[in-house]
Amino acid sequence: IGLSRLLENTPQSETQKEYTRTIVQAASQLLLVIDDILDFSRLDSESMEIEHQSFDLYENLENIVSIQSTTAHEKHLELVLLIHSDVPRNITSDAKRFNQILTNLVSNAIKFTETGHVVVNVAVSENHSDGITLEIDVVDTGIGLSKSQAANIFKPFAQADVSTSRQYGGTGLGLSITKRLVEMMDGTIQVRSTPSQGATFTVTLPVSCSADQAHQPHPLSGLKVLVFDANPFTLRAIRNRFFTWGASVFNTGDPDKLLQMIASETQQPYELIVTGLPAASVDREAINDMVRSIRNLSNDPLLLLVSCQSQDMLLDVNEDDFTAIISKPPRSDRLLRTVTRLTGVGNAADRVLDTENHKSNSQLTYDTCLRILVAEDNQFIRSLLDHILNTMGISVAMASNGLAACELAETTQFDLVLM
Repeated sequence: IGLSRLLENTPQSETQKEYTRTIVQAASQLLLVIDDILDFSRLDSESMEIEHQSFDLYENLENIVSIQSTTAHEKHLELVLLIHSDVPRNITSDAKRFNQILTNLVSNAIKFTETGHVVVNVAVSENHSDGITLEIDVVDTGIGLSKSQAANIFKPFAQADVSTSRQYGGTGLGLSITKRLVEMMDGTIQVRSTPSQGATFTVTLPVSCSADQAHQPHPLSGLKVLVFDANPFTLRAIRNRFFTWGASVFNTGDPDKLLQMIASETQQPYELIVTGLPAASVDREAINDMVRSIRNLSNDPLLLLVSCQSQDMLLDVNEDDFTAIISKPPRSDRLLRTVTRLTGVGNAADRVLDTENHKSNSQLTYDTCLRILVAEDNQFIRSLLDHILNTMGISVAMASNGLAACELAETTQFDLVLM
């Protein structure tokens, strides 16, 4: 898969590109099948154990959604992460299994949805003396399920029907594994669905958390922000994020109302305008028309939230000290740094950091004086790493076993060892 992805970036004819793309897709699907069967086997033999460690829930959720966003945006779907304000940031549970459960549900929702959105809604359903019960809804606008299909969907090797298996692939093990993992973590999972109207998978998980969660900082306290997004779920998610940071938020889902609010800014001045552009396919001219309409009315700092697939449509929009573009759904750390840079509100160190990131974002550079030792016994992985690092202009030494790596390390000073 790695070498095929490198091959995709080399000069090829259209036919060769199609063959390479097919290899990557087929190999990735095969890898998913193997992973599912291995997980199912471990669960069946009861060799899988649940661990308990403290982790950052918000960061984990953002990682999951960020990884899935490319697939969602390729289908022009809106992918939304909505975390309620009473959800604690730090919890104790099995982070790996938690991620596996959520990743499976989100990727499934994207897989079976052709138009509309996928929303991950995270809330607290119960409070206990030593923790809480999280309730996580994964809502889609996909093909949906009949009552009989919903009744069998969590059984091993079960899929909705033969046509679903042929069209979408897979083993029918994903939801079975998910259900067993949820139950091992003392939780529950259920589905509500109507054919052609989407599905909602609801997971409840009891988790531990300390009563005295660290006080949420308000880095944007008092900042007046105008937020627009036509999708009500995305609008609410962005609005909640700014509320959490102490900003004063004004919002609308109507593009005409947005322009009216900007035009009447003399009564209510804004310090930042955040505009979410639809994930559904729109042409470059429509995007630039909106930006020009806003700029004709206001020179306020402007932040555009776009899908990964919209990036190439924004080539005419010049990022400057008062305009920035980031992908949806935005990660909290990047969103906060970008807002800090645009408005000057917040931590000065963050402003410097984001300015540096902003300047170097379009052309990544590598230190060609670096020397890296790769210790790897698999020849395919050695070849893959050699190609990747050489592409970056980095000097690489290869060792096929531990003894050879030690001998090389005794005679040469390396900056980094990859094992």
